[in-house]
Amino acid sequence: MTTDYAKRRRTTAKKKPKKKSGSYLILWLITLLLFVLFTIGLVYLGKYQHSYRIAHRKVLKHKTQNVTPIANQTAAPTPATAQFDFYTILPQKKNSTLLTTYELEIKITKEYSVADHLKAQLALLGFSVNITPITINGAEHYRITIGPYGTKADAVSDQTRLKQNKIYALIRIIK
Repeated sequence: MTTDYAKRRRTTAKKKPKKKSGSYLILWLITLLLFVLFTIGLVYLGKYQHSYRIAHRKVLKHKTQNVTPIANQTAAPTPATAQFDFYTILPQKKNSTLLTTYELEIKITKEYSVADHLKAQLALLGFSVNITPITINGAEHYRITIGPYGTKADAVSDQTRLKQNKIYALIRIIK
């Protein structure tokens, strides 16, 4: 029996890709539209709140201007006398600086990178650290300190907390 090869379909032909449905495109357009509307709503809300605050201030200002006591309307305004407390406050401040304050000296190092690393380590423990450049025998060093503390008890409590974390500190008196 003979076979007719001319009518046989070729299987090596490329298949056409199926078109995706338009539902994905519509979904993306709806999402984009909702995002744009949300953004416009936020901008409008911000402008509305700002204008509301300004109007509210004007109303409060208007109310306070209209309400005046009757006694003040008849009395003539008296000029305010200047009262200077400079001479009484300054001696008090000088006396307050005579109080001793304390700080914890953690380390003195030659390299800033070591000081910065220690500062980061202490910051993770919750301490506020100061790095102060100082000169020792003509060379620049960095002093790492915590403080100042008003009382020695506060400094001692932080010193014990540091000691628990294997960081040793020295209590210094600052005048």
